[in-house]
Amino acid sequence: MRRSLILITGVFLVASVFLTCLRQDGEQNGLFVIRQNTKYGYINRKGGVTIQPQFDDAKDFSEGMAAVRTGCYWGYIDRSGTLVIGPRFAAAGAFSDGLAPVDTECYDYGYIDRSGDFAIFPQFNGAEPFSEQRAAVADDRSAWNYWGIIDTKGQYVLKPDYDGVRPFSEGLASVVVRGGRAGFVDREGKWVINPVYDRAGSFSEGLAPVWLNDKCGFIDKEGQLVIDTAYSNAGSFSEGLAAVKFGDYQFGKWGFVDRTGSLLIDTLFDNMEGFSDGLAAVGVGPESASARWGFIDRSGQTIIDLQFHRAESFRDGLARVWTSENEWGYIVKTGSFVWTPSH
Repeated sequence: MRRSLILITGVFLVASVFLTCLRQDGEQNGLFVIRQNTKYGYINRKGGVTIQPQFDDAKDFSEGMAAVRTGCYWGYIDRSGTLVIGPRFAAAGAFSDGLAPVDTECYDYGYIDRSGDFAIFPQFNGAEPFSEQRAAVADDRSAWNYWGIIDTKGQYVLKPDYDGVRPFSEGLASVVVRGGRAGFVDREGKWVINPVYDRAGSFSEGLAPVWLNDKCGFIDKEGQLVIDTAYSNAGSFSEGLAAVKFGDYQFGKWGFVDRTGSLLIDTLFDNMEGFSDGLAAVGVGPESASARWGFIDRSGQTIIDLQFHRAESFRDGLARVWTSENEWGYIVKTGSFVWTPSH
């Protein structure tokens, strides 16, 4: 059974706000993906084109390298746009700790170094980018893949006997045992917080969201519940605040709490991202053509009007926003565009 480079397990399925930090594969390094006339390239923070649109798909830069697709195959470019690893992979992940996961199209995943040579030979049925010198990998010993954790030498620190593994964050990783309960292990694969939760997110600013009996709260690194399980969903802490959802898991409303659990921004939103650069992307309305997104500050004040079809968090001074379902550009914190699809 083939698995993609993106970890997908039912026990980890949560709202988009919870996945914000996972989607940002490292730093942008001042370059941002654009699409123009079906081709992908890159701009700088001022909106100037630094790598002309020429690829069939492209991903964010990480450690000075970005995965790009030409035809059916992925390779890697450097910041000058030079193709340094030729397109020969069916899938390609972000560089982290000097390594990147790739699929050889034989349902075998391995890790290449910056020269394109295999540092860890293809042998896995699924592979994630490294975080804190550890990576989640899957094998296919049965009809369902089991996940484990390897080091940068390809040696297991946690054998592949688990239903799911999240990336390491602040020295700990959420692991799901067979049967669906989640807890946390350290970088040596030792259990630090026993698997007693229905679900568990990643640690950020010393706290992690956990679920018990369909309710979510936050624990510290000793496993102590510091914010009660009073929410239907929650995101990780960022800039001292975490998004939480009250009411129904699907139809409830989002707001923000501080580390004491005090509600600082009222539950007014249907969708939101975590805070970054002092602002948070928020949405009102269903995730459809009628949804409208904008940005609020830490006081809950609307800074950029809710006018976009979709919006992501600010990174390196820019935020990606959608003007329609398939058209997107970048804005600065005043709300002005530095790049639009019409460029």
